[in-house]
Amino acid sequence: MGAKRVAEEQPATINNAGWPLAGGYYRKSQVFGEEDRVSTARQRDAISREGERTGHNIEWWCDEEGHRSGRHDHTRPGYMQFKRRLTAGAYRTVLFYRLDRANRSIKETIWLVEHCQKAGVRLVIIRDGFDSARDGWQARAIRRLYHDAVDNQGEADDAADRMREIYQI
Repeated sequence: MGAKRVAEEQPATINNAGWPLAGGYYRKSQVFGEEDRVSTARQRDAISREGERTGHNIEWWCDEEGHRSGRHDHTRPGYMQFKRRLTAGAYRTVLFYRLDRANRSIKETIWLVEHCQKAGVRLVIIRDGFDSARDGWQARAIRRLYHDAVDNQGEADDAADRMREIYQI
């Protein structure tokens, strides 16, 4: 399975031809219940609304085929392509539903924050209430993101341990 770019499938995200392009990324997690089945739709909808609110068209990248853990980049081809576009300077703004939808890795969160800060890219994490245009790159805001990353990685590690225990029985 390769990276899935879904920009063409969602013409409604081209809000205004004059607006700048933002990168939007979402991923599917493990499906346990019905609410998990609509997770990607909920993420897309929230990112679309934020794009419209902030005056951005969105180029979409996703990993929604099967379970895509946020712990590792190499298991998420959509995220890897998103990162290539971000690193190449394609976006002045990037939008995520929640930090744990972007990744569940402390190292990756540090890379994302530092890259956006150095490149002057606006980072918006909707449900976590972070917007670098509003919050800036002050130590307090960054510390909060890193604290969330530690929690996210810990939750991923706990889930992996539970899965190992289930399959060892």
